Amino acid sequence: MLLKEHFLRFKYLILLLLTLSFTAKAQLPDNRIVKKIYITSDTLHLDTLSIIPESFRIYSGNTPVDTSFYTLKPPESLLIIRSKQIQNDSLTVKYRRYPFSWKQKIAHKSDTIIRNTEQNISLYTREEEENSPRSNWGNSHLHKSGSFARGITLGNNQNAGTHSDFHLQLSGQLTDSIELQAVMTDSNLPLQPEGNSQNLQEFDRVYIQLQSPHSEVIAGDFQNKPDSSTFIKYNKKLRGIKGTVNYKTRNNFALSSEICGAVSKGKYRKQYILPNSGNQGPYKLTGAENEPYIIVLSGSERIYIDGELLQRGIDKDYTIDYNLGELTFTVSHIIRADSRIIAEFEYADRSYPRFTLHTRQNFQKQQSKYFVQFFSEHDAKNQTAMQTLSNSDKELLHQIGDSLQQAKTAYILPSDQTENNTIYYKKIDTTVQGHIYKGIFVYSKQKKTDTYPVQFTRVGENQGNYIQTESSVNGRIFRWTPPENGQKTGNYSPERLLTAPQKEQILTAGGNISIRQGLQINFEAAGSLHDKNTFSPKDDHDNIGFAAKIGIKNNFIQDSAQQLTLQTGYQYIHPEFHSIEPIHPPEFWRNYGTSYNTPPIEEHQLHISLKYNNKQFGNLELYTNGLKRNTYQGYKQTLTNTLQKGKYTQQIQISFLRAKENKNKIQFLQYQSLFQKTFGLLTPGIKLQGEYNHTRPDTSRIYTQNSFRNHQSSAFLHLKYKSTTDLELLYTHREEFRPEEDQWKYIQTTNTIRLKGTPYTSKTFGWNLTALYYLPLQEQETQKVNLTNIRETFHLRSKQYLSLLRNSIKLSLLLEHKTGNIPFQDFQYIQVPDGTGLYAWKDYNKNKIKELNEFVQSRFKDEANYIRVTLPGQKYKPIYAQTLSHHININPRNLWKKDNRGIKKILSSFSEDLFIQWQRKINTQSKPLQINISDSMNIAHTYSLRNKYGIHINRWKFKTYYIYQRSDSKNLQFNGTIDRNTEKHSILFYKNQHNLLLENTWETAKNEYLYSFFPQNNYLIQEKKVDLRGTYSISEIIQTGINLSVEDKTNTIGEQKSTSYTSGIHFGYIYKTIGNIQTDIKFIQINYTGEVQNTIAYEMMQGLQPGKNYTWTILWHKKLNNFLQLEFHYEGRKSENTSIIHSGGINLRALF
Repeated sequence: MLLKEHFLRFKYLILLLLTLSFTAKAQLPDNRIVKKIYITSDTLHLDTLSIIPESFRIYSGNTPVDTSFYTLKPPESLLIIRSKQIQNDSLTVKYRRYPFSWKQKIAHKSDTIIRNTEQNISLYTREEEENSPRSNWGNSHLHKSGSFARGITLGNNQNAGTHSDFHLQLSGQLTDSIELQAVMTDSNLPLQPEGNSQNLQEFDRVYIQLQSPHSEVIAGDFQNKPDSSTFIKYNKKLRGIKGTVNYKTRNNFALSSEICGAVSKGKYRKQYILPNSGNQGPYKLTGAENEPYIIVLSGSERIYIDGELLQRGIDKDYTIDYNLGELTFTVSHIIRADSRIIAEFEYADRSYPRFTLHTRQNFQKQQSKYFVQFFSEHDAKNQTAMQTLSNSDKELLHQIGDSLQQAKTAYILPSDQTENNTIYYKKIDTTVQGHIYKGIFVYSKQKKTDTYPVQFTRVGENQGNYIQTESSVNGRIFRWTPPENGQKTGNYSPERLLTAPQKEQILTAGGNISIRQGLQINFEAAGSLHDKNTFSPKDDHDNIGFAAKIGIKNNFIQDSAQQLTLQTGYQYIHPEFHSIEPIHPPEFWRNYGTSYNTPPIEEHQLHISLKYNNKQFGNLELYTNGLKRNTYQGYKQTLTNTLQKGKYTQQIQISFLRAKENKNKIQFLQYQSLFQKTFGLLTPGIKLQGEYNHTRPDTSRIYTQNSFRNHQSSAFLHLKYKSTTDLELLYTHREEFRPEEDQWKYIQTTNTIRLKGTPYTSKTFGWNLTALYYLPLQEQETQKVNLTNIRETFHLRSKQYLSLLRNSIKLSLLLEHKTGNIPFQDFQYIQVPDGTGLYAWKDYNKNKIKELNEFVQSRFKDEANYIRVTLPGQKYKPIYAQTLSHHININPRNLWKKDNRGIKKILSSFSEDLFIQWQRKINTQSKPLQINISDSMNIAHTYSLRNKYGIHINRWKFKTYYIYQRSDSKNLQFNGTIDRNTEKHSILFYKNQHNLLLENTWETAKNEYLYSFFPQNNYLIQEKKVDLRGTYSISEIIQTGINLSVEDKTNTIGEQKSTSYTSGIHFGYIYKTIGNIQTDIKFIQINYTGEVQNTIAYEMMQGLQPGKNYTWTILWHKKLNNFLQLEFHYEGRKSENTSIIHSGGINLRALF
């Protein structure tokens, strides 16, 4: 009795905890309606809710009424009688209905919240929400969705396993003053969004956030970006907790406090990318220690070209593959040989857990503001994650101090990391040209006592003694290559670079003091501690540094028409001061004619500026800056002018630098300007920009190699017409010079023509276009010829859509042509828990070695124990990439929805849907629409076509479709090329009469697979298949069916032939108290000739065996109550001379 009382006391709490979950599929209520109606007029109102049109039936007795006798208006649920033959008669109607009426106005939000945008209103307002029955939870207004599931799978051909899944979303008011938002999950899936759009949908973010008018707390995943400070700059993705409190008193004193403690998800990296002229990429991103394989954290990147920050997006400037770390530029930007590309990003570094602490205190008293910030980040050196350190490794790190380049050690994988590694090496001595080389690693096919699982690291071209070699083994095989003339000839080494744990702390304080109206003083002082190797006390003398700055701002004139502002300031940075991310802009050092030296140097910077701003004419600013760093001392003046007068716009910026460094004189002139004026629809203009860097010794007139000159002029014409046309034509001419003693030598000229924008758009037609032509030329005597190492380039991206005749004809076309790279792909099969993969390993040769040609795509879940992982490529090949995508949809039914009689009814029974997608990568530039090219030009391609032609003689009685599908692909692999070609013709017939549905399918197909490295696995299978299906609904709860099919397959490359005969029965039962039960039983007779133990036989027999085969499945789905569902699935199969294989599982899911 006591146990029962405890159960009753806690059962609702248990159910509440179980039901915190995401939206998922739930059983719909039974909304089938059967009515008997009497025809008393030509228009009848059947229901107050809207009818689902596909479910509507009318019967006169047991005979269906022809659809030409009536018209149904589903939104209004109106039945209009068109024939006198059924008037004054009683009919039976059957249909399903929506839980709402399409004629009723339904809105998620009231239109009363729409404000008049001309009013001066606050950006945010708070309104009390009335009680809503939508999703109340206790006394709060919480909207919740999600699922909570637990399950088990088992079988006699697989290990038993359990799985769980938990998702939760909450949003709404927890109390009258506290708002809650939460996303939680226990699924550990490495999902990242694709970096081909400007806005990213983050799948991997899990958090709980509480907000009130004066405070906020967030726990889980969040992105932290501090403000106010010059010396604490970062933008990090963290996982932990952050709290913010804002406090304000009546005497104009405000306090804002923030503290966050978390584990950092990534590590900052700034990478300078060496471009290839005319090559859009992809370009490989690497780690801070030159790690070749990294995962970039989504949305953390900032990409610059020539100092300009770019935008992500396929229709913007670049796209990025976060998982492979590959950066690709779109056709909007041309990549020159001298383009300055900088990538700043965070990447996943799992060497150690990295803990982050950041606190911020902001104070405000009237117009003065003060702040104090502290940042601390350190690696937990005794809690290594993906990096395993032995005692000898720790001793090495202890000895080398900050000389981290010496932290190289031979690496033998630990035993706990070799479970999925099948590649072993043995040590031998070898002699080459009389020289003995000891301790050479040689691949071993078998694991023995004298073999080792060795890890190889890419160290750069001609920096190692090993190269990757072609191999059939699942994984990468490395082969030793002897030196030539004392020079290494490989790019891999059997070693790894140890990552040392680091520690970084910064304390800063500053403020902005308002002396009087228009006069302000700002200041900040910071101290940093940066320990590059916390394992070692060696070299700790340079860990501490500091920095400071002070500035004054005075507004001499400040009114509604004009402003005159004077600013001056000084900044000092100690040589050992270390910031989290760079303090200066990406091209700061280049603009001062120097480079960022290592080790760091003491830095002094003084600046003064005078700015005049007039609302009628524009602004004028004069900026002077002085920079001193050890032997460098320079002064830079910058003049900026912006003028807007009517339809005329003018922008000018000129800077001139005079500097000395290491007995060299530097003179650096930079300028850029824009002049444009609008004449009606047209806006012509010109842009001018250039750089003149003259660097030479004090005692000589000979220019150093750091000198350069370039000039670029552009003319453009912009056409803008309402919202239909927005197009710009741009021509750019660029000249580059390099020094030759005391003269300037012409290097090259580049000419670029770009047409970009929207030629025309409307409700039925749209066209986005980017076309770019790039021609680099060089001077040879009196003629200009193409450079051999720089490509003439044509880029094109055109996207169009067209809709005609009330959407009865819809067309879309995408055409793209650009230059780039293609990586030599490499992949590996990784073992995963039983039943969770996609591939199966079949050791056909019984050598117990996992070879690439022994993996097949599994037909049965109990065998699916492997996944295929694409390895990032390190070797690229320049190509021309071309894409064509075309879609046509013809549906005359959309044209005659209201009047569908006579010839219109016949035409409405036809439909056509055609989709073509074609991508290819070739080694020679061709015309964008040139179809026929030689095989030697074709490096890789994908081609897919699907054409579906349909006839609906009677929508509910007879349908037929002809479907043609074709797919071709060629992929460049490290071991060779893989060609896949499929072609299929299908004719489908559907006949629906009363409760009987008949289906008939005729298919002919061709399936080709060619792998240059495994020619013994090549096949060309010709297929023919006939399939008959019949489904009979005995009642609304019982359904049964039969299936008969004959399939013939012949491999024309080999001697394999397979003929299979399939017969099967299906039984379905749906009842509220029992649930949904679906059962399928099949008998497959396979007559097969040829070798059975290979992948070709597996493909032809779909994983079954010659002779008699039996398969059966049972699915049971039961809704226990309003939020609990129970699912059971069981599969079995039996072939001749094999035992029965059983596989199944049970799953309990809670839905809300």
